[in-house]
Amino acid sequence: WNYTTGASMLTSASQATKFIKEEISVSIENVTYPPVIAVLLCDDSESDAGCGITQNLGKEIQRLFRMSESSKAYVRIVNSKWVFDSISCAEALECDHYSPSSPLASSLWQEQMTRT
Repeated sequence: WNYTTGASMLTSASQATKFIKEEISVSIENVTYPPVIAVLLCDDSESDAGCGITQNLGKEIQRLFRMSESSKAYVRIVNSKWVFDSISCAEALECDHYSPSSPLASSLWQEQMTRT
């Protein structure tokens, strides 16, 4: 990743769901560059209710995965340590070593890892 187009902070699952539906889906359909990217930060909660990814958001992410084999380029699901490590390295790191703890977030993370 080497994009310098800025960022927006989404503070709720409903905002993230809307962003994925309206921005990322359009980015995939129109093949924009740089692509629109969402990084979903999950805390260390081991319960689905506490991780921040609701069932609706999870379904929207899965729909996105079905839209594009390269959907990993559009959505990254990581635990919060990713932010600190990325800042320390002065670049957005890959998400390979930042699996979330909750079952739903972890299953979405595993699915994203199978994408290119």
